[in-house]
Amino acid sequence: MLPAAVPRYRERGMFTGIEAPAANSAAGRVRALETESAFTAAARVQERRAAGLPVFDLSIGEPSEPPSPSIVEAAARALRDEPVRYTPPAGLPLLREAIASERTARGAPCSAADVFVTPGAKQALLHAVLATVEPGAEVLLPDPGFRPWISQVHLAGGRPCAYPLTGPTGGPTADAIAEHVTRRTRVLLLNAPGNPAGGAATARELERIAELARAHGLVVITDDIYARLWYGDGESAPLLADAAGALIAVDGFSKAWSMTGFRLGAVVAPARYHVALERLAVATHSCVPGFVQAAGVAALAEAPERLRARVARLRVSRDAGAVAFSRIPGVHCAPPDGGLYLFPDCRALLAALDTSDTALAQRLLTEHGIAVLAGSDFGPGGAGHLRLSLAATRSALDAAAAALDHISSTVLS
Repeated sequence: MLPAAVPRYRERGMFTGIEAPAANSAAGRVRALETESAFTAAARVQERRAAGLPVFDLSIGEPSEPPSPSIVEAAARALRDEPVRYTPPAGLPLLREAIASERTARGAPCSAADVFVTPGAKQALLHAVLATVEPGAEVLLPDPGFRPWISQVHLAGGRPCAYPLTGPTGGPTADAIAEHVTRRTRVLLLNAPGNPAGGAATARELERIAELARAHGLVVITDDIYARLWYGDGESAPLLADAAGALIAVDGFSKAWSMTGFRLGAVVAPARYHVALERLAVATHSCVPGFVQAAGVAALAEAPERLRARVARLRVSRDAGAVAFSRIPGVHCAPPDGGLYLFPDCRALLAALDTSDTALAQRLLTEHGIAVLAGSDFGPGGAGHLRLSLAATRSALDAAAAALDHISSTVLS
């Protein structure tokens, strides 16, 4: 049974948080927040390692390879040669220009004036939500999806509501979204390729979603953090580029350039949100350190072959992993369109074991030293699946497939 403090679904896909206050405790808006299962799993991994127990960590979407030397050197050079002082709340002009140029080249035209640099994409998402969500407004979120979105909508006083991912590869569709729009819906959040399933949307489907948003007067927030980790044709997954001046795009450097610890992201928004975003920056983090922004400039200046090579290595792991897990009785694993994760469907195996995805994930950790996440951690739409990070080593993926195959062999053959 879920703890009382964990937001849950109601009828028609509504997410709800707790309401009852408690004396001498954290404010209700904080008690209603969820933790992120990837960080909880990472803590368990560290506990096992501290105890001298072997573990393969496929729980968190953190690239195993380090950032390029040019990125590290750019940060170090800025620390050596420039004063470490406050920077403009919206970010340094050089980085803002580089972000705008790179997004424009990928088919989402914008200017440097539209870009606001943030300490990580998660902070960018929070600012986008706070800038657009009024108390009581409904916000449509993908199910399965990245759970911190729910907490962020609750912080803004909004009402997070789920829409299913019904595209051919588990991406968003205009038809599925349309069924969940009500007169109270104000914001639509897209993530394609998404976390956890990696499904994307075609350019035509994104146009249909934009048409739907215009018809209902919705603000669209796109989380584009995985768009560069794209296994289809071209350099990037299709990006939504127009929503009648009501599109806010969120991006970051963590996944594509192995810069998770740098904490560098950006919000790209039309002019009517600029004052709100600058006020949020001043009220929350003031600015992003200059040496971190220098690293971001270096990342965007990298030869494109470096990113292509990273994606090619991930594609090899994706293809091999999808085949290996699909060979396991009771498991099917569709190769994702993009992103950092495999999301094998284990429902037949779970039925044979008479257990849940949460219990199976725990069994993999305790009996086999394999750290993965349960699909239900990402919403009811993910139930019966497991999420495994492609950013882990191939040996970790092979060990996970072998462990799951061993478990399957006890009930299926």
